[in-house]
Amino acid sequence: MLTKRVYLFSGQQYCRFDIAQNAANSFQYPAEIARWWRGLPAGPIDAALNWGLNKVFFFVGPNYYQWNVLANQVDAGHPQPIAGNWGFDGTGFENGIDAAVNWGNGKVYFFKENRYIRVHWGTALVEPDYPKNIGQSWGGLTAAGFDRDIDAVVNLGNGKAYFFKGDKYLKYDLTNRTVDPGYPAPIGLNWPGVFPGGITAALEWPIAKVDDNGGFRVPLNTTACQTAPSGRPGLNWGGRTFQQEVDFVDTEYPQSKSVGEYRQLVRGHFVINGHPRAFALPSFIPGAPPVNMNDRIDPVTGAPGEFLEDGLVVPPRGRNVWYGHRIDIAGNADPTDRYGTDRILDGDYHGFDAPGPSFPPGTAFTIAADFLGQAVDSANGGEVLTSAQWSVDCAGIL
Repeated sequence: MLTKRVYLFSGQQYCRFDIAQNAANSFQYPAEIARWWRGLPAGPIDAALNWGLNKVFFFVGPNYYQWNVLANQVDAGHPQPIAGNWGFDGTGFENGIDAAVNWGNGKVYFFKENRYIRVHWGTALVEPDYPKNIGQSWGGLTAAGFDRDIDAVVNLGNGKAYFFKGDKYLKYDLTNRTVDPGYPAPIGLNWPGVFPGGITAALEWPIAKVDDNGGFRVPLNTTACQTAPSGRPGLNWGGRTFQQEVDFVDTEYPQSKSVGEYRQLVRGHFVINGHPRAFALPSFIPGAPPVNMNDRIDPVTGAPGEFLEDGLVVPPRGRNVWYGHRIDIAGNADPTDRYGTDRILDGDYHGFDAPGPSFPPGTAFTIAADFLGQAVDSANGGEVLTSAQWSVDCAGIL
């Protein structure tokens, strides 16, 4: 089962259904739409759609909202009218829709009253001969009473789609295009914590996945301890270099390359001419001063030092100061920290690091640092998908 989370909306509220737990957290949900979905109206939401490519769409009456998954907010310039933007003009769907779902095979479906439209995902165009009648095309929906006024459809990525209408739902087999036996059933029976009286919209949330075929190559091409000119007048550099490569894929819906990110964390110490030297890391608190890297061993407790996120302090902030964050430097990619040719949408992360100090020739130095590289799912709370830990130890005379 691929989908991790489904968001379900009803009136002015929503809940998050976690597939692995088969429940919505009753302590957090239901919650208010207007409070947690920045830029969306208070509700109700008519339909929601995971389009992929870092975009989610919400439909409210004759308008739609484009949600940026990475920025976690509505994109500027929205809402926009459905008319003139979706190719629905003249079908009646431009005035509003009841439900929408990404089938995960290059087809996207929109439902309204007793009709539906199929859109080609690659071209975003309505396919010929649509709209069509729901009951004539979807086997078993008429007998189940689901041939009109569908409230929501969910595609969990496991070969099944779930249709919701009123206080009931049914399970639909994508391959055979048939309703599973035993349905319709009450929503409250198998969707714990979800609105039992009915939902108005449902949304499969994007997930990140690392390519199973060697998609995490961290660290890569690590060099031996060395010294070299730093490229800055009068300064030499000493340390080791390595690369980081991660390949994210979107081979199955709702996998999305754009929500996969790389993180690098570090701990350790520098010694310059026999004296410890603090190493500043950027703070995530806006306007706050940098924070110092923790040592490998906490000098007070003797416990292993806490890893902190690695990065560069570049005031004023003009580029990405942490590894792997996509939106921080959109349009201003650092060649040592990039995602292929398109930082927002590309699935391949390429990084380079050269930990070590730069000082005048003749300076004695020591670097003793531990690194933690992670591939994370930024759309699902920064879940760590895979990781690697390694050390960089180096000493010499610059």
